[in-house]
Amino acid sequence: MAQFITQIPWWITIFLILAGGVTIFYGNQQFNPRVRSTGLITVSLAILLGAVRFLIDTPAEQAERRTRQIVDACDKKDWPRMASLIDADTRLELSGHEKELSVTDPNVKGADQITKDAQIAAQADKLKSVFIASMRTQEIEGLISVTFNAYTLQEATMDRPFPSSWEFDFFPVGNRWDLRQIKLTALGSE
Repeated sequence: MAQFITQIPWWITIFLILAGGVTIFYGNQQFNPRVRSTGLITVSLAILLGAVRFLIDTPAEQAERRTRQIVDACDKKDWPRMASLIDADTRLELSGHEKELSVTDPNVKGADQITKDAQIAAQADKLKSVFIASMRTQEIEGLISVTFNAYTLQEATMDRPFPSSWEFDFFPVGNRWDLRQIKLTALGSE
């Protein structure tokens, strides 16, 4: 039901508010309490629909929020929090950039190992901050893919923003979405 409500277009909510407003106006002009009440109910339902839509997060919004939380934990060097946001079966794919990131094992899997490698890379490059410049989310049946461009400020680049592009893939597991893969798609000005 929540999925259905969040997929209703905004224009329907706006249309219901306008139709209810016109009905209230018409009911007042005609001194007809039934028509006015129908308009009030229509407006109330439209406002309720808008509020529910605003308050319920879709799976794509949840994936975006979790991606931002992981990047924020890396920025703050809060490694225990980062490990808690990554699932036990998450794989890290660096696409041949292991040496640039000071990672020795290209087959990194699991929250602890991914967090450990992120910590090693952050210390090796003397990471100062990380921030997301742009983000795009694509939801396909059985997959939510969050791609984003991030910039890091680090001593290794003399505090100049260093770009990278990432893709986080989420798959459904029961009632929640599991982060299965973190993929580095571009590093530097590729």
